[in-house]
Amino acid sequence: MSGDTQKVMKVFKFLGASEIDGGALILLGGIVAPDIPLWYQIASLLVGSYAIAAGIWTWENSPVGYWLSLPLQAVQIFQIVTGTFLMKPIVGIHASVFVWTNGGFSISPGFSGTLGIWDAGHGEYPGVGVNLLAFALIYLLFLAIRSNAGTAFVGRSQQQPISPT
Repeated sequence: MSGDTQKVMKVFKFLGASEIDGGALILLGGIVAPDIPLWYQIASLLVGSYAIAAGIWTWENSPVGYWLSLPLQAVQIFQIVTGTFLMKPIVGIHASVFVWTNGGFSISPGFSGTLGIWDAGHGEYPGVGVNLLAFALIYLLFLAIRSNAGTAFVGRSQQQPISPT
């Protein structure tokens, strides 16, 4: 295995762990948050479970995990904040850049597990954000899928073991 391949495998291990942890936070938030509507609890259950499944398969460097991680990362790319509405879904690690209508600019790195869909005032200036890390991860996932195109759905039992000699 080349050095570049090992580095990408480590990125996918990190992505998988991040999705597992972010999904667990979403599940937990849907269970313990007070006064949240039933639809949000159901959405938390579905999204959190999906993120954990995607994370497990991505952790294992499975092409199925790459395919599951693509839409999970895609919904995190764009983030919208207004005085009355917030759409800022985050599953795991993120690095977002925001441009605010008051001329401000901010960089928001961190770790979270939230659906981030609210219809209440937030006291913030309206703005839009782009999660640059999600954008980069989508690119890496597409490269991994393309390189595994011929063996994408080969089961572990059908793979040949690597000989130490």
